[in-house]
Parts: sequence; C-alpha cells; structure tokens
Amino acid sequence: MLFAMLAAGGLLLCWAGAVYWYFVIVKHSRFHTVGYRLGRVRIVDAYGQTPSRRALSLRLLFAVFGPINIILDILWIPTDPCKQSLRDKLAHTYVVKASAHPAGPARVVYRNYYIMGMAFVFQELEPLGPLRAS
Repeated sequence: MLFAMLAAGGLLLCWAGAVYWYFVIVKHSRFHTVGYRLGRVRIVDAYGQTPSRRALSLRLLFAVFGPINIILDILWIPTDPCKQSLRDKLAHTYVVKASAHPAGPARVVYRNYYIMGMAFVFQELEPLGPLRAS
C-alpha cells in the first residue's frame, strides 16, 4: 500500500513538473509551445518582451480551474477591449500575433471588474493615440 502511494505521488510530481516545464519554461524560451507555433502567436508583457517566469507561473495557476476557464474565456475575451483573458489580465501578459509590432505609446490605467460577485482591479494599457494596424 505504501509503495502504491509513493508511486502515485511520484507520478503526480512528474506530471506537475512536465506541465510546468511545457507551459512556463518552454513558453519563456525562444521555441514556444506547439500551439503557439501553429497559431503563429507569442506571449508578451506590457513592454513587448517575453514575460517573466513568475508571470507565466501565475498564468498557469488558472489551470487549476480547468473547464471553468474555457467557459470564462468564451464569455470574456470577445467583450474585452484588449481581447485579454482573465489570466492574462492577472499576469499582465498579452497574446499577440508572432509578427506583431508595438502599436505605440500607452498609459497604465486601473479598471474595476465585477466577476461572479467579486470585485477585482486590473492594470491595463490604454493607447495614447490611434492604434495602427500591424
């Protein structure tokens, strides 16, 4: 019985390590994940740089919510002005086309959101001038 529990714990630890490696380490590298390569997108921070591992780790924590995440994304992303998911707002990251260039200067604003009875304040970027197509 003890061996089975240790084996299950070791397997769970290996699985968690593989998930962290793929969704944080590989996304942080220049290689990116298979989905990002196929979709021709990349993840950036507010400065257009690769986000920190800390931000990507925070973003990964949303995976704990599993299927709820998909429902939230379907409802949230089309209505958001920046087309950001909630996990991206929380981690201050943006998923953009791989060929995208910065749209120009922006200012940091803080907006209140009320989601499922809870109040959140998210940091967002607001363009200073008209957006240019990239």
